[in-house]
Amino acid sequence: MYDFKVGYARYSISPLEPCPLSGFGSGRNRISVRIMDELYASCIALTDAEGSTVLLFSLDQQRPQEEVIAEIRTAVTEATGIAADKIMVCSTHTHSPPDLYMTDMPAIPRYRAYMAAQCAKAAVNALNDRKSATFLAGSMDTDRLNFIKHYKQANGHYVGDNFGDANESPIIGHASEVYSKMHIIKIVREGCKDLVVCNFRSHPTMTGGTNKLEVSSDFVGPFRDSVERQKNCDFVFFQGACGNINPRSRIKED
Repeated sequence: MYDFKVGYARYSISPLEPCPLSGFGSGRNRISVRIMDELYASCIALTDAEGSTVLLFSLDQQRPQEEVIAEIRTAVTEATGIAADKIMVCSTHTHSPPDLYMTDMPAIPRYRAYMAAQCAKAAVNALNDRKSATFLAGSMDTDRLNFIKHYKQANGHYVGDNFGDANESPIIGHASEVYSKMHIIKIVREGCKDLVVCNFRSHPTMTGGTNKLEVSSDFVGPFRDSVERQKNCDFVFFQGACGNINPRSRIKED
């Protein structure tokens, strides 16, 4: 019998000012004009019977690399005392967050500092929120939701779901296999909402439109909102980059 305590907190990491966006060929002309839906940093604090604690972060970001993760870990360690090697940072891989690496644009260093500070706040609150927990797990087949993103051409090149330069050379096959399972852990804690943790190996890109200037959490935002509304729970999404979700644009083309 395992005795775990689990805490949870979520803080906004939506940018506070216009900034360059990442994910659709980011560049200096792709500066955000509005927030379509909020970006969040979700933190799960997990403590075992021996008192060892880990912090699990899911960020509505595209692909934070080591330098950004190090900034977050430093801020969280300073705020909580939890060692850096006990802090895991993942992203939901939205294609419409601030571009974390365009640091010659003043808004981005300010945003990175703000995001790290919000993560630290989430960690403190998640630790304070810890309660004894029961874990339930399940999975489901998501056939016809996730599909293959990458294809191989006869010339040896690879193209994505929009086929890119496919006219230059025919597509000869898939470059990977679709992973059609979605895994769920339901964490039941006395006196508060259930916490639902989802793992889905996807490439979630649903925001569209001509200029793609809206800050958005892509597929994950509506998915999270729908589950929380229907099940009266808190929902955290972890993903790996495999397959694709891109059935339609949420913003119509001009």
